[in-house]
Amino acid sequence: MPLLLLVGIIAVVWGGLAAAEELIKGEGIRSFKVSGGACLFEAFGATGFRLMVFPALLMVDAIDVANLSSVWLGSAIVVGLVAMGGKLSARHVAGILCFGAGALVVVLDGLAVGHVLALCGGLIWGWHVGRSSVRSGAGRQADAIGSLVTGGVLIYLSWLIEPPWRMGAGDVQWIFWLVLTENVGYVLWRYGARHGGRRTEKVSVLFMPVVGVLWIWVLGGVSLNAGHVVATAAVTMAGLILSPHVFKEGRKARHGEEAGRLS
Repeated sequence: MPLLLLVGIIAVVWGGLAAAEELIKGEGIRSFKVSGGACLFEAFGATGFRLMVFPALLMVDAIDVANLSSVWLGSAIVVGLVAMGGKLSARHVAGILCFGAGALVVVLDGLAVGHVLALCGGLIWGWHVGRSSVRSGAGRQADAIGSLVTGGVLIYLSWLIEPPWRMGAGDVQWIFWLVLTENVGYVLWRYGARHGGRRTEKVSVLFMPVVGVLWIWVLGGVSLNAGHVVATAAVTMAGLILSPHVFKEGRKARHGEEAGRLS
C-alpha cells in the first residue's frame, strides 16, 4: 500500500470532518480565520505521527510499535507542564524512568529502525498535544485547513513517486476501514472531552497502551509473550505516575471542584 497515499487520504478525510464541524456551527467559510503557523502546527502533529508509526508497523513487531509510540502520553504531560512554566518533580522523573524501563524491554532483542520511528512518532504527537494546551490560534479551523492541504500534498507526492497504484477491491476496502477507524476514534475522543468528566477523561486515556495491545492481539492475531506484557505494564504505569489526575494531586483537584460547586 503506498504510504504517502494512505496518510494523505486519512488527512483529507480528517480535515474534511473538521471543516464540516466548523461550517455547521460557524458562519460559513468567512468564519475561518487562522494563521499559516497554526495550520502547520496542527498538520504536523497527526500527520507526522502517522508518517513515523505506519512504516514502523511494517518493520517491527506491531505490539512493540504500540508500546513505544505510547510515549506521547507521558511526553504530552511533561511538555504541557514545562510550557506552562512548571517544574519537574521526583514523580515526573520516576515516570520517565518507568517508561524507559518499558522501552528497554521492547528493544532487548535488538534496536531496529522501526523502533526509532515509533518512538519519534510518539514524541511528535506528545509534543503536539502538550503544546496545544498553551498555543493560541490552534484549533479545529487550523486542523481542518492544515489537514486538507497536507493531505492533498501527500497524495500529489504519492502520484509522483509511488506509482503505479496497484490496488484491488480488497485494498480499497482495507483503506476504507482504516480511515473509518482513525476518524471514528477521534470523534469519540472529542465527544468524551466535551461530555465526560475531566478527571475521568484524563485517567481513561492513560490506559490506551493496554487497549492498543489488546486490539492488535485480538484483531491482528498477534501472539502475546512475557516481554509484551511487561513492556505494556511499564508504559501504562509510567503514564499513571506522570498524570496529575490519578494520585494525590488528582484527589486534591477533585475535592477543589466539589468545594467550588458547593460554594
